[in-house]
Amino acid sequence: MAVTDIAAVQARDEASKGFLSAQMHRAYRLLLKDGSDIFLFEERALRTGIATPSLNPIAIDLAKHLNAPFNDLGMAQGVSGLLGVIFARAPAWGSPALPPDVQRKIWARVQLTGLIAIGALCVAVALMILL
Repeated sequence: MAVTDIAAVQARDEASKGFLSAQMHRAYRLLLKDGSDIFLFEERALRTGIATPSLNPIAIDLAKHLNAPFNDLGMAQGVSGLLGVIFARAPAWGSPALPPDVQRKIWARVQLTGLIAIGALCVAVALMILL
């Protein structure tokens, strides 16, 4: 693959909602001029206390180095699946971005999910120490 084959570096937020929870990832890819793509990396647990560090600056620098545009495609919603894993599906890259009001609701649910996860971890550690 030649650098001239790269059309863009793209990023998008991928939301998935379960019964009482929501998860948010940010995926990055190279879009090639022939329409195919190459997955680069992703961030997990966005806007929670257990979020991975942002890779956005790396993706933007990569786009500059490749002399390609950096496109933020917004937020799309996938399927969480059973227990957040089984039968889970990321949204198609061509999925339209969700409206701002829907995005705000999902972000609130994501943050609540993160608080619950951290709380549960703290309780588990406390129980291990006490027992």
